[in-house]
Amino acid sequence: MALDDEQGVAKGGVSKPPERYYSRKRIRRSLMHYLVGRGVSSIANFLVVFLVIRALSVESYAAYTTLSGLLIMTMAFSNGGLERVVPRYLPVLREDGAEAELKRLTWQLLFLRIAFLAVILLPIVVFEDFLRAQFSIPEDRWAIWGFYAYVVVYALSVHLTRSLQALLLQRESTIALSIEWFSKLALLVAFLFLSGGISLAQTMWAHAITSFLGALYMVFKLRANLVSRPETTSSEGDTVARADLISTGWHNYCQRLLGTANSPGANRLICSYMLDSAATAGFGFALAINGLIRRFAPATLLLGLIEPSVMARYSEEKDFTVLQRSASIVVKFSLFVLAPATAWVLFAGQPVAAFVSGGKYTHMTWLVAGMMVMLMIGSNRTVLTLVANAVNESSSLVRATAWSNVLFPVLIFLVWQFGLPGLLGGILLIAGFDNLYLVHRLRSLGYGYRIDAGAITKIILFAALAAASGSLIPHFLGPALLTSLLAAAATGIIFLTAAYIWKPFTGEERKLLNGYIGKKVFVW
Repeated sequence: MALDDEQGVAKGGVSKPPERYYSRKRIRRSLMHYLVGRGVSSIANFLVVFLVIRALSVESYAAYTTLSGLLIMTMAFSNGGLERVVPRYLPVLREDGAEAELKRLTWQLLFLRIAFLAVILLPIVVFEDFLRAQFSIPEDRWAIWGFYAYVVVYALSVHLTRSLQALLLQRESTIALSIEWFSKLALLVAFLFLSGGISLAQTMWAHAITSFLGALYMVFKLRANLVSRPETTSSEGDTVARADLISTGWHNYCQRLLGTANSPGANRLICSYMLDSAATAGFGFALAINGLIRRFAPATLLLGLIEPSVMARYSEEKDFTVLQRSASIVVKFSLFVLAPATAWVLFAGQPVAAFVSGGKYTHMTWLVAGMMVMLMIGSNRTVLTLVANAVNESSSLVRATAWSNVLFPVLIFLVWQFGLPGLLGGILLIAGFDNLYLVHRLRSLGYGYRIDAGAITKIILFAALAAASGSLIPHFLGPALLTSLLAAAATGIIFLTAAYIWKPFTGEERKLLNGYIGKKVFVW
């Protein structure tokens, strides 16, 4: 009986090389599942954020922001570096066909994630009264226990999502995401109609219950995939050296711990501790909008799909030129998408902010735009993290983050002197220094990492000019919200036209992007 094509023999009996698991065809298929799934689930995601922002009072939303910060800090302290171990080593095992080792390592990493979380969560429960005294945490027991439940299932959900993505099971990941967000929306709407409003406790329990449903679905799908593929390599010895795995995890964990000083979680807690409830709620609003945008940020989109392929290919070929080219495309594409959107928010985004927040955070568009700049810088850091891990220089991540922490007292001083503008300035200062140091470190080690400064300048200039032109649309054309949306459309058209004439991407980069898309539609 003939074997199928992926096993190296065609149906006609003619031998041919086995197809790579992380082939462009599979990545393209994964891309479509990703886009469709993210697009559908983002409808529910936006409506959930919209409901929570409008339904919670400023004081309750400040408490929600603080709990969100505590959640992020808990994730940082309990991740053990596994967030980078999963996409670094699972693709290597799948590409090599070491299915038994892959199955064993996948479940071991999940068990470790649970163990790390238990170690970190226990002190939070024990010292709950102390934390409540320091930050804007309510005494509502239902809200607190809902928060604890959400911490557990959220950690599992994030880990399982990374595992599925590392194995190019994007379809299963996006279905789980849709299950979570649409059930969350339905539950919150039910609370709204049954009780006439949504409380902080109901919000936390809605997050916990629906995240559990998504995580449960992912467990079953991951288990089915791991037992359905035959072993194609010898089981003698391990493909992945445990010393390398531990080193990668430890270095990434250390840099993650050091980086908590300038993480969104720490920034939320700093805001809660040093500023009033109105400022904390406004900062939480900016981060909520930023989180919606991050779901479709190019670094999130492209790296979630191509990182397993990049890691597997570099592990095999050791070609830094190819790695550099992939990194450059992600950085430039991130700016290409986010720069015009950021400029529009700054020039003409207030009516949309007023609509989304019910008028409570209209004046925070400058902060939303600032956090979008931070998202662009963070996208570059994500790319640099991929490069450092691929070349087994994860210790450089620790060095960069450690040196960046020298500026943390400056951030505290800026918050003390200038409030929210000082917080934004400190965040951008630390993030910019961190990126520059890591680039310098990679170059000093002999890896010629470069950025296309000319193309980046073009993108930023086109975005600023397009948004400034779009904001000139006269207000008598209709309501402020309509005018703002027309300005957004004009900004996009002007930006794309300018980028089409003075192309920021090289012909080779356009060819590579169109190869992943499957059609020659990227012309910039």
